Amino acid sequence: MQMKVMRVIAVFMAVMCGIASANLLTNPGFETGDTSSWDAGGWYIGSGGDAQSGSYGLAYYVPPSTGGDSWFVAYQLAPVTEGLTYDASCWMRYAGTANNSEQFLEIQWLNGLGEIMWGNGVGSTPVSGPQEYTFYELDDLVAPAGAVQASVRAVVHTTGVTTDNAWHTFDNFSFQQAIPEPSTMALIGIAVGVLGLTRRRK
Repeated sequence: MQMKVMRVIAVFMAVMCGIASANLLTNPGFETGDTSSWDAGGWYIGSGGDAQSGSYGLAYYVPPSTGGDSWFVAYQLAPVTEGLTYDASCWMRYAGTANNSEQFLEIQWLNGLGEIMWGNGVGSTPVSGPQEYTFYELDDLVAPAGAVQASVRAVVHTTGVTTDNAWHTFDNFSFQQAIPEPSTMALIGIAVGVLGLTRRRK
């Protein structure tokens, strides 16, 4: 009986680690050379400096005189389970001149009707001026009650009428179930050890 329990716990630990390491996104680094699996109207695939690694990255060009409070979003939907915790990340680069535009990573939750559950989303710190590729992450995101999907979003937003040229690029997105907390894994390990010790004594 104890051996069966130990096996169940061992399988559980292996499954949890496997789930935690699995990226739920398809084509997260755009190495297909296109935006397949993403809804990205108006965006394009860039190469060279537009790629953080590999050959390609996702990009949006904001020219001068673009209207203020304009939104440009590329997104992909990933399955989630309400109550579970997820981590999201990507790399972002701002090329050109600061021109009243900004970019950020955003996560929005969708219910079973495919509707965005506004008020439950979260975004990274906006990038509002030139910078080389920098890593951004959003950790410990708990899927709210009723959520069945997450919208993983590359967002470009104009804060005013733009004055110059800017290119916003994104690469290497990740969205995955969070690794169990160390304390939880430690408790499981202790349980396995106690069961093993008890069995040896018997």
